[in-house]
Amino acid sequence: MTAFGTLENESTLDADRTVTDELWGSLYMGVVSVIGGCWVLARLVRGWRVDHDRLALVPRTEALTSDGHRGTARSASLGDESVRGSSEVQGERPDTGHHRDDGDR
Repeated sequence: MTAFGTLENESTLDADRTVTDELWGSLYMGVVSVIGGCWVLARLVRGWRVDHDRLALVPRTEALTSDGHRGTARSASLGDESVRGSSEVQGERPDTGHHRDDGDR
């Protein structure tokens, strides 16, 4: 409920207009917020771990699989194919000494 009016003293409001919200709107907002919070928490737990030495959150080098075991992370390191867990081969571009826009540095 929202009330609009004049505050006469610390405990009395002379209401000119009141607005009530539908219950389903508040319920919908709460349910969506809980689902979103659970999704964020799951992403945090599956992708990050606590480094007790540094007292910090750090990315996992091994991601949790759906059955709770540790598997190889999909993108833990861009340079190491075995850590990435990908079998696709990416082509390497030859270093021409020029910038991507063909300008000299």
